[in-house]
Amino acid sequence: EVLASARTVLRNLGVAAAVVWVPMFLALLWATGRLRKEWEQTQASERKFAELLREAPDAIVSFDIAGRFQYVNPATERLTGYPSHDLIGKHFSEYGLLTAEGLSKALHEFELNLAGQERAPFELEIICKDQSVILGEIHPRLMHEEGKVTGMLVTIRDVTERSRAEDRLRAQHATTQILSNATTLKEAAPALLKAICEPLQWDLGMLWYVDR
Repeated sequence: EVLASARTVLRNLGVAAAVVWVPMFLALLWATGRLRKEWEQTQASERKFAELLREAPDAIVSFDIAGRFQYVNPATERLTGYPSHDLIGKHFSEYGLLTAEGLSKALHEFELNLAGQERAPFELEIICKDQSVILGEIHPRLMHEEGKVTGMLVTIRDVTERSRAEDRLRAQHATTQILSNATTLKEAAPALLKAICEPLQWDLGMLWYVDR
């Protein structure tokens, strides 16, 4: 009788344990499967994002909150001539990437963006490795992690040719206005040279007259 009673107690304990632990085990399996699925989806999204950055036609870089390069995509390397390993870990004020005026503007805009102010895209003159100068249209966007700002993602669009075309149109329009208001070419000459040289950033302009 004692053995029978013991077996009954153990059997009841086993049933009770099964009632408690089996659902918990199934719930653990479900949670583990869901977490794995979410992790795989996150990994897939990160790979897709990284691929988009690599294939983007525009230069894209990221900075930490101190202004150091964290990522440089291939388009940036092609645009500036600097390989990514030369830039990553360096502050954007190094390497002489920006003119003095451009550096001051970049530092100012960087601080305002980190402070959370919404800023419109702006233009900066960028000095490439071969010392040529291009005009970049800068589009900054803050990066967040768990509600905290961790850095900045910046898209740089080369607008050099667009800017030059706009400068040529302004010079052409100004030239037409000056000539229409002048009675002689000699009278219009000083204003013509200024209207042409300034928007095209020419250091010197000369007007020659043909002797007759």
